[in-house]
Amino acid sequence: MDIPERRASSTDGPELTAETLAIVSTLAGLPLQEGIALALKTDGFTSAETGAILGVGNQRARDLRKQARRRLRWLRSQVTCVATRPGKDAQQSHGRDRDRA
Repeated sequence: MDIPERRASSTDGPELTAETLAIVSTLAGLPLQEGIALALKTDGFTSAETGAILGVGNQRARDLRKQARRRLRWLRSQVTCVATRPGKDAQQSHGRDRDRA
């Protein structure tokens, strides 16, 4: 599969930010065609262009992007749940603080 070069953007910088690296890492966790379809959309490619690159029709390209967004929302909800759940260490430290009082 021949993937074209990314289109230049006025916001392109010489270094990848932590946010960009996190996005790339998350996209790498998607099924291949979903990740490519979403990345191409982000870079400004149309459904027709994406479909031609992936060898699928316009509607399938749109469906792949939709599936990717749905999967990313689910992944984000899982990360949010884990991040907001107090860990074992936090619970133990609260207990120690109470014992000292």
